[in-house]
Amino acid sequence: MLRRFPALLGLLTLATVVAFAADARRVPTIDDLLNIKSVGGTQISPDGKWVAYTVSYSDFKQDAFVTQIWLVESDSGRKFQLTRGDKSATTPRWSPDGQWLAFLSNRIEDKNQIFVINPLGGEAQQLTKSETAIGNFAWSEDGKTIAYTATEPTAQMLKDRKDYLGDYDVVREGYGYVHLWTINVADAMNAPMTGRQRTKKKDFSVDSFSWSPDGASIVFSATLNPDLIQGVTSDIYLLKLSDDSVKKIVNQPGPDNNPRFSPDGKQIVFSSAMAKSFSLPATQGLRLSASMAARRDRSPTRSTRIRVWWNGKPTGFILPDCKKPLRICSASTRRRAGSLACLFRIVSWPDRFR
Repeated sequence: MLRRFPALLGLLTLATVVAFAADARRVPTIDDLLNIKSVGGTQISPDGKWVAYTVSYSDFKQDAFVTQIWLVESDSGRKFQLTRGDKSATTPRWSPDGQWLAFLSNRIEDKNQIFVINPLGGEAQQLTKSETAIGNFAWSEDGKTIAYTATEPTAQMLKDRKDYLGDYDVVREGYGYVHLWTINVADAMNAPMTGRQRTKKKDFSVDSFSWSPDGASIVFSATLNPDLIQGVTSDIYLLKLSDDSVKKIVNQPGPDNNPRFSPDGKQIVFSSAMAKSFSLPATQGLRLSASMAARRDRSPTRSTRIRVWWNGKPTGFILPDCKKPLRICSASTRRRAGSLACLFRIVSWPDRFR
């Protein structure tokens, strides 16, 4: 009976909280919603004893959302906060031996770099000194190397333009292509480093990637350029680290994404839409309804209402049976049952609508 007492006490407490919450029901305010903490980024340690995860919350003093990393013990449920500070720490990744936890943080010069920290406590140590913010990273299977993605350093001409005219972007021009870099972890422990750039030029922009089990290759997906509307052009490539040679190994109507090596390294699995009607991932945007109709106003600067299926944040928009994208200067959205009514302000129209 005594063993059951804590459980019974917990149930009674929970029942009391639920009853109180039912009595205090009300419409949540904006502040209530902003004060809700969200959990994500879960990563199980190699030995299964710990789970690293992120907690995001509103920091009203900074007028910003901040994310920090927490650890919870699998058996006991004991948890504690691992990272702290005014800047976020995201994307926790365990080293293969479980001795280190790597993560991204913009605590240095306000751009993401890779840090490592002992999960038992201590100060975080900076590993990378990338000129541009790091987007993603992954440990090699032996834990000796880390690969990461980042855009190439800004050309001096663009730096001069920013100093003279201010910061701005030219639509469909001046892309910052994303490429793969690697660092030797042992060397980076001595001093932060940029590492070695493995992919170059402007033939593609790297998205997701995965190490081979033997650490000799990296398979990755890439689009023609970083423009969101080019998500449908994603194909699969193989990078050989011995000579940095790149070979396209999947070239089909896609998009083809998220390649992963099999445990024996003999096969690669990836996702593909095979050029069929599909919904882009929630981080990329919308799928246009196949029966969607668009009406052209007399003036190209007037508004046109288009109905689309909602599956995330807006991205590039293409009219049915039309290969040329619309150029859009603004958009407003309004939810409806199962769809999203979008009001776009059109800058130019494809030829078939002229």
